Amino acid sequence: MTNSLRIQTCSSPSDLRRFEHAWATIWRNESAFAPPPPGSLRSFLSPNAHFHLTHGSIRPFLALRGQTPVATLAAILNRSHNCYYSDKTGFFGFFSAQNDLEAIHAIFDAAIQFLRSNGCDSLRGPYNPTINDDCGILTDGFQHPPMFGLPWNPPYIPSLLQQIGFQPARTLLSFRFNLNQPLPNRIRRIHTRLVSRQSFSLRSIRMRFLPTELERIVHLYNCTLNRNWGFVPISFSDLHHAAAFLRIAAKPTLIQFIEDRYTPAAFAISLPNFAEVFAKTKKLPRPIQLPATLLLLKLHSFQSARLTVLGVAPQYRDRGLTAWLFSEQYYAALKLNYQSAELAWIEENNHEIIQNSQLMNASLSRKISIFEKKI
Repeated sequence: MTNSLRIQTCSSPSDLRRFEHAWATIWRNESAFAPPPPGSLRSFLSPNAHFHLTHGSIRPFLALRGQTPVATLAAILNRSHNCYYSDKTGFFGFFSAQNDLEAIHAIFDAAIQFLRSNGCDSLRGPYNPTINDDCGILTDGFQHPPMFGLPWNPPYIPSLLQQIGFQPARTLLSFRFNLNQPLPNRIRRIHTRLVSRQSFSLRSIRMRFLPTELERIVHLYNCTLNRNWGFVPISFSDLHHAAAFLRIAAKPTLIQFIEDRYTPAAFAISLPNFAEVFAKTKKLPRPIQLPATLLLLKLHSFQSARLTVLGVAPQYRDRGLTAWLFSEQYYAALKLNYQSAELAWIEENNHEIIQNSQLMNASLSRKISIFEKKI
């Protein structure tokens, strides 16, 4: 490598635009990589971003050789996580890099210096910027098309991270459902039995009452996912911040609640695979990327979806509600003419969800790892 490598701290609006552009373009020529539309990353990084106002701070870094970006990385100080766990973990995110060990080493050194100066003793990630957002490094399944909210990176990235001292701390799984296959008989029987129970009812989200519905989602999310490794409770403001996108692009029939006489018992949220659109627009000239993306989100006929979260309240577990939600999500996706869906991500020790996925004849499609090292 040449000696022209330098690390730039990104703070001004123009710096953040350059960081976002670099993050979106370093892997742009890879068919399985689909960056989000312009402006979405800056919505996390700007000083008045929701994360900065409520959870901590983010320090973006850009590695350049001459004027060419070769790596991006953000050091993340998540005070909400460290307060919840009483620890001193630092995080990294928004990571992309060419196959350039020197650049990766240097940009991580810059992030580590920032995090050490704020009292952190370990570094974990990637999170963009929290565990409730996009996260992880793809370690298996590189050949699959891009899926909204799931990471993609070249196969050389896990090895380079290990060369600078990182080790996998957690492995997460993604399962693919072929919606052209009929629903298995056992799942159909469970579905029929539960639908006949008068105390339980299933319904889709009511978008006209979105604030109230978001409160239900926050309650169910926090009580059903609190067993997950690294879980940090979300607040109403966290979810409300992301709800603008739901209004634009979500399909209400894919966001479902099971209620027990109006008491929320379980929920599932699937979203169209917006990466299908992002992949189409990633090479357009930047001035027209965003309007083209917004137009296609309305006009595109999606072929796939991602089941982003499925949870059952503790008092209703082991009563078949997981299988019921799987089947209802299947039927809702069929009505939208989707060909496939992915459930992600799932922890390796989440045996109930894995077993139900296998009952649905789903196949393991990707493995994603969270990396960590002491600093």
